[in-house]
Amino acid sequence: MNTAHGTFSFTGRIRSVTHALYGILEMLKSQHNAWVHVVATLCVIVVGAVLDVSSIHWCLLVLVITTVWVAEGLNTAFEFLCDVASPEFHPLVKKSKDVAAGAVLLNAIGAVSVGLLIFIPYIVPLLLHSASVACPEAFRLLESPPLGARLRRPGILVYPTT
Repeated sequence: MNTAHGTFSFTGRIRSVTHALYGILEMLKSQHNAWVHVVATLCVIVVGAVLDVSSIHWCLLVLVITTVWVAEGLNTAFEFLCDVASPEFHPLVKKSKDVAAGAVLLNAIGAVSVGLLIFIPYIVPLLLHSASVACPEAFRLLESPPLGARLRRPGILVYPTT
């Protein structure tokens, strides 16, 4: 370990990146939930590309994807430290691990919420267009005035003003 403070070395930075990459690989090897995050990340990237989301939406998606990965990484590191500090079962260690896992879950729920807020406005028009092509008569009925207005004024198709 380099104990000289304030010195910069290119090889030291490469070594740091190597350790970080090793940490990511360790998280993927040891944490089953990390693979759920891999699948979710790939799905979001594919859906975002197919829907051609705006650059600001990409920024938000990258931000929430990153926060989930950071939370999972911190949770994994925390679990490893807890296992070293208390190899035997301890109720407080269990509580702390549960709290850390809960934080990851809250983060993932927030990320899903952001994803839905971004993707739904892109998906709904596609679904409506597909449905209108498949069943145009149903959409003509939806576009017609409400049934109550037709019953009050038979023969006259007028939208209510209220």
